[in-house]
Amino acid sequence: MALTNKTPSDSPFSPKPKQKGKLAFFLILPIFLVSFGYVSKIGWDVYQKSKKPAVEFDVSSPFYHPRESVIDPQPMFKIEDGPKEPSIGTSLSASLTGAKTAEEMLKGPQSLEEAIDATMAKYPAQKEIDDAASLEINESLPVAKRPESDSPAPVQERIIDVKDEFALRRDPVPLPDLIQGDLMASLPNFSSIKGSQNKIGIPLNVISPLPHLQAKSRYGNIPVKSKNGETPFQAYAKPYDKTPPSPYIAVLISGLGKRKNTTAAALYSLAPEVSLSFSPYSEQLGNYVTEARRSGHETLLDLPMQQGLFPEKDPGPLGLVTGLPEKENQKRLHKTLGKDVAYIGVAASPNETFSAKADQMAAFAKEIRDRGLIYVDGSDDEDKPIFSNALRPDVYITNNFYRSAIRSQLDYARRVALQKGRAFVRAETAPIVLLVIQEWMKSFVPEEGKDYPPITFVPLSYYAKEVLKTRQ
Repeated sequence: MALTNKTPSDSPFSPKPKQKGKLAFFLILPIFLVSFGYVSKIGWDVYQKSKKPAVEFDVSSPFYHPRESVIDPQPMFKIEDGPKEPSIGTSLSASLTGAKTAEEMLKGPQSLEEAIDATMAKYPAQKEIDDAASLEINESLPVAKRPESDSPAPVQERIIDVKDEFALRRDPVPLPDLIQGDLMASLPNFSSIKGSQNKIGIPLNVISPLPHLQAKSRYGNIPVKSKNGETPFQAYAKPYDKTPPSPYIAVLISGLGKRKNTTAAALYSLAPEVSLSFSPYSEQLGNYVTEARRSGHETLLDLPMQQGLFPEKDPGPLGLVTGLPEKENQKRLHKTLGKDVAYIGVAASPNETFSAKADQMAAFAKEIRDRGLIYVDGSDDEDKPIFSNALRPDVYITNNFYRSAIRSQLDYARRVALQKGRAFVRAETAPIVLLVIQEWMKSFVPEEGKDYPPITFVPLSYYAKEVLKTRQ
């Protein structure tokens, strides 16, 4: 029998195979160490370079300034052998480059600001630029003319605009007569007006709407005529039973209620003969109308209407729009009329275009008349057709709010009153408009030997009665 080796393969006495992987490991290790050292050296060099500044400056230079150098590392000035006279054709940067004299070098280092000021003084147009800057002309708020006694001799002024590197000259644009100086101080002081009371105005007899002149609807209490024929216009109008001793003018301010301070100025600074119209969008409509009537002003409501193209000019959710169905426009009208306040009529939006279609507007004008209200037109154009119950102003101040322009329009109303015996002025709300109208109304004083002024101011209701009487 043959003997066999029965030693198991995993026995410690069994022969082990040769390990070839050790040779490969010792061959790769030196290559890895060399590569790692090379990469480390490159990283160290980059780190050392990052600690150095990108540009080294000569701190001994008189123009060195650390703060400005960080912003602009390039030196802004250089020393030349002699002074260089800048010409008109040279650039601004070239004109700034110049040599320092021996006297200037003795003064020591200059800051960057001092160097710029010293160099800019030699710039050809600098004197004109300084003169123009000293004038501090504000084109959005022109300067009023000073009295002739204080006015210096007229000089030809030139306004200098610096564009790019050259000074461009142009003649000054004529400035309109606006508010400036002592005129600015005469504007209504809104903070002091707010808590004051109108000493002249007597409260109207009716402050709040009367129940028998209202009809309930889903959109509020809408004005109606009473059973005995009384109209809201008659009940809510300012009493004026006397006959004016001279030609008279009615004044209406519309667009109130949108701005608190301007509305307060109108309530407490204007004469009680001035009628006031309020926006139906005002959040404080009831309070404003009540306060106006307590101050002696009769009140109206603004009627939002389409102005120009829709929807580029949207009168809002209460506005009458040409493209809407008649029922929708009627609903919007009732929402406006349903504001629970006392008013004698409605005032159309300035320069409205809704009434251009006469057949469409006729139904709304008839409803306003049947409810005992008056309708104030939104234009002073005499060529436009007018409805039987509509009042068209002779002068309507809607824009061009320059003092001289407003005075010119008011003077035209005065001439109309002297010629026809009466006139109607309507104006949109603006502080300058309130101020000029207030001054204009106070300017009419009795002439010598007369107890009454050349122009009498009456509430709009009196003017409406006289005008509508002639149409019947």
